[in-house]
Amino acid sequence: MRTLLNKQRVRVVPKALMTSGAVETRLVVPVDFESDGVKKYHLKELKRVGDSMLPAAHGPATRRNIEGRIIVHRDQPKEPHTWTQIWGRHQFCGRGQTEWVEDYVYRTTMRYPRTQLPAEGVEVVLLENAKGERFFSTEVIPIADEERWVTAANVMLEIFGYCWAVEETDLELPLVATRRVNWTILPQGSMPWGEVKPKLDEVISTLRNPVRQNVAQRNLQQINDYEPDQIVIGRGGFAGYVGFCFPEKGFTILESIHHNNATYILGRDWEGLSQLSKAEILDGDLAAGRLVHTSTWSHDLAAWFKRNAA
Repeated sequence: MRTLLNKQRVRVVPKALMTSGAVETRLVVPVDFESDGVKKYHLKELKRVGDSMLPAAHGPATRRNIEGRIIVHRDQPKEPHTWTQIWGRHQFCGRGQTEWVEDYVYRTTMRYPRTQLPAEGVEVVLLENAKGERFFSTEVIPIADEERWVTAANVMLEIFGYCWAVEETDLELPLVATRRVNWTILPQGSMPWGEVKPKLDEVISTLRNPVRQNVAQRNLQQINDYEPDQIVIGRGGFAGYVGFCFPEKGFTILESIHHNNATYILGRDWEGLSQLSKAEILDGDLAAGRLVHTSTWSHDLAAWFKRNAA
């Protein structure tokens, strides 16, 4: 049983699929590495059969897949909401001279209560059937799990413009080990900031605000000053994350260039972490520490290393 989806997006599982008797499906597209979607969403990194990655966020479906969904409760009274904002300015320092300074300021506004639904984190995997035909595919998803199925379908429609809902038995897929390829691994060994910075400039440059670029660069440099044994850079749906590995200290620091995301200190070796999904890394019980991006972030980072000195 195969069902073609070629709409811009779907809101529910199609009726034809619901009445077909199918219990679960994959969502697949024949491989074409020259298509615009493959390049735009970084799927060229899928080089071997079994390779899997979280697609980059470039549209509403892929953003929702990574960030989750917010329900705004407009039927309830508004409530105060406070958040931090980075404020950069030129400050007089005497004798007609100025210097650039950055501060975290707190803003408060009234808004309707919100519920954050977790991200589905659907990944795309490269598969090959017994005939040698290759596909970009999601995992097998139960039709009864409508939220995940619809999210996966919309991710595939956004990337490729169409997809097929196919039962597992129709694909004749041999068993194959999967390998997540969400990270670029830099050469092992500590590197001075002068060598690291050019490799991170592409990551930092995705921030449009120069003040945020400065803060992100400063934070990444401060972590690198502690001489990690290895640095890994997120790609695809992990874009914006940089991991600093300290195997002798027994933890990895996962830093995001987006200041609204916290710094995670993960008590696992990188080889194990690299094969976890984004939800498993950020929402699981792996965090040994969590540093919020506020004016005390540098002090909190130094305090962590002092407490956990080898």
